[in-house]
Amino acid sequence: MARPKPAEVVAKPPKLSPAQAVTRLEGLRERVLKAVEQGLRTDHENEELHYEAQGVLEDALGENDEGVQRILSAGIHSAIDVSGDVEHIYTSAWKLRAKLIGNLVERLRSNISVAPQPAAPAVVRPTALEQVERLLKRFHRAALQLRKRHGARPAHVITDEYDVQDLLHALLKLHFDDVRPEEVSPSYAGKSSRMDFLLKAEQLVVEVKMTRDSLGEKDVGGQLIEDIARYAKHPDCKTLVCFVYDPEHHIGNPDGIEHDLSGTRDGLPVKVFIAPRS
Repeated sequence: MARPKPAEVVAKPPKLSPAQAVTRLEGLRERVLKAVEQGLRTDHENEELHYEAQGVLEDALGENDEGVQRILSAGIHSAIDVSGDVEHIYTSAWKLRAKLIGNLVERLRSNISVAPQPAAPAVVRPTALEQVERLLKRFHRAALQLRKRHGARPAHVITDEYDVQDLLHALLKLHFDDVRPEEVSPSYAGKSSRMDFLLKAEQLVVEVKMTRDSLGEKDVGGQLIEDIARYAKHPDCKTLVCFVYDPEHHIGNPDGIEHDLSGTRDGLPVKVFIAPRS
């Protein structure tokens, strides 16, 4: 009758990462060398160190890994051949095992050093439109700051659309290299005009309005509709931003105007921004 085949021993994966294994194995090697220095004189001391080493090696290499038993059985036979003294047998064997553990540490270290490092997260840079929108959201804050001057110096107060353009021009220069003011735009309904700012490289136009008693919500909306139609014909305008500065809140429904006029008009992406809100 044929003997049954022994069950196949399946190796289990390590419980530790290579870096963690190196740390644990270095501690084990120091423990072994200290035991060798002090001398292992009894079977109990040898067994205690054996089980401690086995636990660390299995965590580092995996249970049933051949390397675990190779290290734990190393040196014992050669030590017996030289001497029958128990202390000599144990200390000689553990000296060799300490060396093998050290070799294992170096091998794991080399694996860590050559392991591919995770790629650095890509730097997501804001688009030109996002930069302009952020600037416009803070425009009123900058305008208010200019009113606060040192000593008795007169305040910089924005009183009309030209003041808005001057401050906005300076702020755009902080973020964009080629800011072109007063660019001629194509004629619309028999009239030609000049665009306020063209960001040439980004192909983005910024049109500026400032509300006043004689330029309220209805008038601003009509002017913006004409601007959008005119800029849709400009070869350098691929995005249009319409900035309406409304410091005295002449526009009663800014959300409505932004929603109605923003979007793609005649193939031109348009963003209408009204500030401040409060």
